[in-house]
Amino acid sequence: MSTVSKWALITGASSGLGVDFSHILARLGINLVIVARRQDRLEKLKETLKKEYNIKVEVIVMDLSNTGAGYELFDLLLLKEIRIDYLINNAGFGIYGQQVESDLSKIDEMMRLNMITLTELCHFFGKDMASRNGGRILNVASLASFQPCPGYASYAATKSYVLNFTQALGHELRDKNVTATALCPGLTETEFMEVAGQGLSIYSKFAIMKSFPVANAGIKAMFAGKQFVVPGFMNKFNVILLRLVPRSLYPKLVAYFLKE
Repeated sequence: MSTVSKWALITGASSGLGVDFSHILARLGINLVIVARRQDRLEKLKETLKKEYNIKVEVIVMDLSNTGAGYELFDLLLLKEIRIDYLINNAGFGIYGQQVESDLSKIDEMMRLNMITLTELCHFFGKDMASRNGGRILNVASLASFQPCPGYASYAATKSYVLNFTQALGHELRDKNVTATALCPGLTETEFMEVAGQGLSIYSKFAIMKSFPVANAGIKAMFAGKQFVVPGFMNKFNVILLRLVPRSLYPKLVAYFLKE
């Protein structure tokens, strides 16, 4: 597939997987729209990408957890006459702790970002891709998509939504030459755990992955048109293990692996 004059939109581009996605796609000659809240980081990334890969980079500073952010972003790019060929929904965060003891307003913010804005972006950009008979969507889900996670009750539920939504969306768009892929990483060396407020468990120290291989696995799966991908041997084993035990044991097993 030719990537000449193509544009990719990457949300949550100021750190972690977002930075890696940016470098991987820029290396392919794809122009980028990078979106996040931290302007200083985005501007620094823009300069690096333009210098190293000689591509166009558009910086948009936006809080995607705000109501209507998906439509606002889509409308802004229409005004800039930028049509998106690759949508990378990476923005999101988790909250670690007991559900009833967590800040409900923060949970609401997480749910809007992880699910509602992602759905809006897939709706508007997916519809535009379908009208042009081509495009690819990569939604960052999680290993938590496959299981209930005590300590991450709401977060895991949002990622289950992302996985199921992505697979259904891909099926609906299959005749329009538009694919949708869910990237389901396990623990990854990003800012996620710091933001979530979780320490490393014994299992985490063995299973945690560098962010670049995770991002690369996602991009490869997106171009291959896969429904979802689980990077890393330990993470794949986790998914297989869950299929072999009764669902009633899921919470107990996950709580054990997450225990610090």
